[in-house]
Order: sequence, then structure tokens, then C-alpha cells
Amino acid sequence: AYLHLAIWRHVPSIMISGATQHDVNGVWRYGIGENIYSQEKCIRCDVWKGICDKNHKCMDAISVNDVYDSIKKYM
Repeated sequence: AYLHLAIWRHVPSIMISGATQHDVNGVWRYGIGENIYSQEKCIRCDVWKGICDKNHKCMDAISVNDVYDSIKKYM
């Protein structure tokens, strides 16, 4: 919800997506900001239950530097 409100108000936003579909749930083309995600794709994943067929490699592939570099762009 916070991301959607930020996009609506034109507030720069960053979405960190692991198993979540970044193109559906992330910063849309109408928003200011970007999605940070891994190219590692899970086949059977339930984010809400913590179940992942690849042992959460999609999230582990996102580094602190990836997030920090994105934040610096919008400061």
C-alpha cells in the first residue's frame, strides 16, 4: 500500500522484490523510482508462508550495495 501511495504522489520509491513479480507489484512505469530484483526465478514459491524451491536465492542475490546505489540516485 505504501508503494502505491508513493507512486500516486510522485514520491521516488524503491521496491525490493525477491520472489514477488516486480513488473506487477513494483514501481510501475508511471512512478518515480525502480525495482530491485534478482534474475534468479523461483518456480514454486509462497512468499507469505516462507516456502521457496530455491532456498531464497532470489533474495540472497540482492546485495546491500544494490539497494544503496538505488537509494543514492533519488537523494
